[in-house]
Amino acid sequence: LFQRDGDLGDKQILDQDGLSCLIVLLFLDQTKLHFNRLFRIFRSLSQHLPSRSWLIASLLSILKETSNTSPTHTCPHPQTSTGGQNTSDTITQSLVSSNNHWLNMTISAALGSHASVFEFTSSGGKVPHTDIYIHPHAGTTICNNVLELLIFLARQFPSSFLPSELMPKDSKGAESNQSLNVLSNFWQILMKLDAVSSRKGKGSAKIFQYQEPVQNMTEADLFISSSIGALMQLFDHPVIQNSVTLVDKLLRVLSVVSGAIPKQGLSRTNKEPKKETKDSTNKDVSSKDEIKINSIAGPSTTESSLTPKCYVSSIVSISLLKPAIGVLTSGKCTEDCLDDVTNLLINLSRCSVSTREAILLVLLEGVKTIGQVLCNQISVLLNELSENMVFLVNRQSSINSNEEAIESTDIDESASVPSLGTTEGVVLPTLQGR
Repeated sequence: LFQRDGDLGDKQILDQDGLSCLIVLLFLDQTKLHFNRLFRIFRSLSQHLPSRSWLIASLLSILKETSNTSPTHTCPHPQTSTGGQNTSDTITQSLVSSNNHWLNMTISAALGSHASVFEFTSSGGKVPHTDIYIHPHAGTTICNNVLELLIFLARQFPSSFLPSELMPKDSKGAESNQSLNVLSNFWQILMKLDAVSSRKGKGSAKIFQYQEPVQNMTEADLFISSSIGALMQLFDHPVIQNSVTLVDKLLRVLSVVSGAIPKQGLSRTNKEPKKETKDSTNKDVSSKDEIKINSIAGPSTTESSLTPKCYVSSIVSISLLKPAIGVLTSGKCTEDCLDDVTNLLINLSRCSVSTREAILLVLLEGVKTIGQVLCNQISVLLNELSENMVFLVNRQSSINSNEEAIESTDIDESASVPSLGTTEGVVLPTLQGR
């Protein structure tokens, strides 16, 4: 059925419940399922624009939920069992037995133990409700599968990750690959399906819920609320930060998605290239003046006077640019993904002239921090060299003094011993009795 995308067109094949059941397969290990076929199914289903927007929003919500598995989480760690033995001491009253749930996926732990991927907690009260959480040890596997699917979808529909409000109307594929502000109710659907799994029949949510447009939103707010903005916020994700492989895959997604940014940039109003070039010359001069002022200003100046204007007017906010450039300056990614970081920054610089200036200034700050780290390391090396030189000089002086003392003692001993080469001082015994 899903072999040829052209036969499906832009029709809706599955509702949100069916899509949720397919998304749950991403919580499995890659050794248990053929993920390439699953990705092709998602690609065929994504031909329907609302389904695609809902799928991308659901994948981003999964990545966000995996970051909540911290020791300070309200939910205790799921129950583990080894060799059929029940650890009843670790069960709390808030836990709900997983035997009645269809989301009974497990992960393999050390020494043959198994732990549940999903954890259900129920809170008491007049209106009791159940919450669902993810086991911390399953976060790396889930993030890996979700990022791979996002890479697969980004290659097919890169414009769906960009804010549609800032895309020019005459851009290529603007109507077919645009994004919609569809709200993701993936976790609510999981809870509903889990609640009705023991009963016959279920109500399917066939109508997509759209987010109401917020008035007076700036271009930077629209960029942050888009899918590419949510992806750039994942640089601070605790699970992704601890894995170089996940950082590389995140950079790959952003590199592919940012390639769909049009050459004329992102803006609410379509501007002509000529006017933009004229404005760019004036803004380049102002940015150079700002850099000179910042370099001359000392530590006594306030932060407001040091903040460049391009930081305020940039479409991509500084809170998103600094973590992305921090990956480049700190070396958190592999050498193979340095091209992806470079492509990401080059593509983001096409958003606007102020964004380009902000990227340059943040890069200069990164170079400055690298220089400071290098200066500190050089100073430490110089101190170690000076200490070693003093130690070597003292050692050589002690060796020389010992050699002189040994030579003086040898001379004194040779002077006190008589010479046996002459007959002077030698007493010969006489023969008696002759």
